[in-house]
Amino acid sequence: MSDQRLFEKHAELLAQSRYDHPPEVTARLRELLVRLETAYVREAVLNEVRLQEQGTDEAWLTGVGHKNAERNYLIWRLTQGRVRELRMEFMQATKDAFGTLEEAENPVVQHQSTAGLLTDFAPVRQVYLVFPEQVVGEGWDYSPLAEFYLRLIRAIPADLEVVLLVKTSRIASRLKVNIGRERIRYVVHSELESIWLRDYAGFNMGTHLVKPLFSPRRIGDNMKLLHSLLGVDLAPLPLVWDGGNLVSNGRYGFVSTRLLKHNTKPSRPSTQSTIELEELREAIGRVIQEALQIQPVWVELPEADKLAHTDGYLTFISPNQALVSTFPEAWARKYLEDQHCVDTLAQQLRELGIEVVRIQEQPQDVAGPSPIDSAVGLYVNLLQLNGHWLVPTYGLEGEAEILAQFKRLNSGGTIIPIDCTELARLGGVLHCITFCN
Repeated sequence: MSDQRLFEKHAELLAQSRYDHPPEVTARLRELLVRLETAYVREAVLNEVRLQEQGTDEAWLTGVGHKNAERNYLIWRLTQGRVRELRMEFMQATKDAFGTLEEAENPVVQHQSTAGLLTDFAPVRQVYLVFPEQVVGEGWDYSPLAEFYLRLIRAIPADLEVVLLVKTSRIASRLKVNIGRERIRYVVHSELESIWLRDYAGFNMGTHLVKPLFSPRRIGDNMKLLHSLLGVDLAPLPLVWDGGNLVSNGRYGFVSTRLLKHNTKPSRPSTQSTIELEELREAIGRVIQEALQIQPVWVELPEADKLAHTDGYLTFISPNQALVSTFPEAWARKYLEDQHCVDTLAQQLRELGIEVVRIQEQPQDVAGPSPIDSAVGLYVNLLQLNGHWLVPTYGLEGEAEILAQFKRLNSGGTIIPIDCTELARLGGVLHCITFCN
């Protein structure tokens, strides 16, 4: 049920029951209704202002026009936050007065509480990307991926806003003319060094952005502006943690034990005792639980995986249903640990009462140009956008069956195949390069 429909349903319930409750109860609800309606109107007006035509030349991007656009965007985001707060207050007041109102299940978009870690299946309004042109970091130039990004941006549903971080204002000006997309916003950031936005953006809590440390630290520090773009506070988290190493359904967070190694003091010997490792696990687990309001579940991933990010093996498509990788028989025989790890992960999920659907990956035993292992042939690292699933493809035999499986899983939505071969050769796919809000 949409927010607007839920609002109308509560209003109907209030009108039907106004004679059966004390005057102070209905007076309070009427007051909240008026404030909520006013906030909805204000948000709509500010959104129209925000989407007005913007300049493209150097003078506009460096002058007062761009600053005003940034200020309008911030006010709009703050108003959105106020709408959410009023809506939650009104829903709670309605529950107190009339009891729980059951929401109809939506087969396409799985809603979750506004406050809390945003999941991959949560409603999306914005998709953030780093455009690769002139982005150079760790000795790697990502510019050749520009054409792939143009295809990806055009494939993102038109009702979503794309927030595109670009290296220079000249790139922004040229793209604004060539992309042909209405709902897109350009943010010039001259210190961009990586396209893997998921890993260093932070964790979106709806009301604030939790920002762990990232190595190399300068890349993570350069993305601290994200909380300003979102219009929310920044909450630092004193853990070295790649964002791709967390997959959550809003209750549990699946994290590989590589996080423990990244946060072990260098002064300690490489062979730690079982007691020390358990103490470290418990201490970091408490930090995660307090910061993200989720219960961490530790996952063992293949030692040979240089990144060991859980989003390369797992994704949730609803609070109680998860997709987990499995590998072809020949691959499983050659790389026993790979299959053992994903089978163990599937069992961990089942023990928590979560339905598991296995996705047949098709990894290619060929080294890519990047020092990170190639991700060609991996499908679980997809992008969910309000019932539209952007699924990576590679032109491999057997992909028709895999896409058909995704279609069955997302029967109320759409499947949008995206050829990710060029991107995946560098070690990541669609989930790795995006941040959603």
